[in-house]
Amino acid sequence: MNTRTDTNLYGELLLKSLPAVIESDSENDRLIAEVEALQSRGAHLLPEERRLLSLLVPALIFGQNWPRGRPPGSS
Repeated sequence: MNTRTDTNLYGELLLKSLPAVIESDSENDRLIAEVEALQSRGAHLLPEERRLLSLLVPALIFGQNWPRGRPPGSS
């Protein structure tokens, strides 16, 4: 399904959630809360919210697998 994204709404969602590389437990907790809030909407998510989820979930996975958001061997 190729749904057109409202870039203004998506920009507002990005501004609200401020996704970033996770560098602290508090940042991790904040992004988990963002994901949970979006997931609680279930099938009622807007295309822009789905797009935000597709950005946040990998950020969480990456941040939780490696200390301070960096893969092993990086400085």
